[in-house]
Amino acid sequence: MKRNILILVCSLLSATILIGGAFTAAKYVGKIGDGSIKFSAAEFYFKSSIMTEDAEPTPIEVHGSVANLTLSNALGETKISNVDITYDVEYYVSVDGEWVNVESVAKTGMLEKNNYSTAQIEATPIKLDGVVYDRVKVEVTSTYPYEKTLRAIVDFTYKAHSVTHAYDDEVGVITLRVVTNDEGGEYLISWIERVLPDNADPNGVLTEGTAGPDSVTATLLPYTTYIFSFFVDPNERESVDSSLGSMTEAERLEMLQGSVTCTKK
Repeated sequence: MKRNILILVCSLLSATILIGGAFTAAKYVGKIGDGSIKFSAAEFYFKSSIMTEDAEPTPIEVHGSVANLTLSNALGETKISNVDITYDVEYYVSVDGEWVNVESVAKTGMLEKNNYSTAQIEATPIKLDGVVYDRVKVEVTSTYPYEKTLRAIVDFTYKAHSVTHAYDDEVGVITLRVVTNDEGGEYLISWIERVLPDNADPNGVLTEGTAGPDSVTATLLPYTTYIFSFFVDPNERESVDSSLGSMTEAERLEMLQGSVTCTKK
C-alpha cells in the first residue's frame, strides 16, 4: 500500500514539475481520466521574444497604433511542444493607477503540437468608457496542458488624425483638410444640406467611397493629407457670407465645423 502511494506522489510530481533548462516553470492543469494515474509531463514550450513572466514587465514603446506580440510553441528549431497548447489573452488599461481588465476584447487561441507554431497577439490602444488608453498590458495564459502567464506592457506613441476647416468667401468654398498621421482606415465625411461636395474630387475619395445623400464612408491612407472642397449653395451664399461676416473667429469655426465633418470610424 505504501509503495502505491509513493508511485502516485512521484507521478504527480513529474506532472507538476518546475521545468528547468529548456522548459519553463509551469503548473499542470490537465485531468486524470478514468481513474488512471498513467501520465507524464508533456514536452511543453510556451515562449515569446517580447513577453515575459515578470509581473510588471518593462514597458515597450511602439510607434503607431498596432503592436504584434509573437507567441510560439518551440525553443529554437528542434525543440517543439508535443501537445496542443490552448491559451487565453486578456487586456488591461491603467485607470487611476490600477490595472482594469477590459473583458470585451479578451481572446482565446491554440498552438498546434509537433509543428513549429506561432501566433500574433495583437494589441492596440483601448477605448473604455469614452477614454482612449495608450498604455495597455497584455497577459497571455496557457490553459492546457500547463498554466503559464506571459506579459507585456505596450506604450503607443501614435499621432492621431487632425481636421481643419477654412472658408474662401470670394468663391464660397469650404475647405476640409484631413491629415491622417498614424490613423489610416475608415472615415465618415458628412455635410449639411446647403453645401455640395466638389465633384472633381482630386483625392478620388468622395467618388470611390460608399456615398449617401449627404455623406460618404471612405478609406483614407495613414500618413496622408487630404483636401476636400465643398461649395456653398449659390442660393445660400449671401446669407452664409452675411452670417460669417458678423461672427467672431471662434463662432466662424464652429459654424464651419458644423457644416462639414470628418470622423474616424
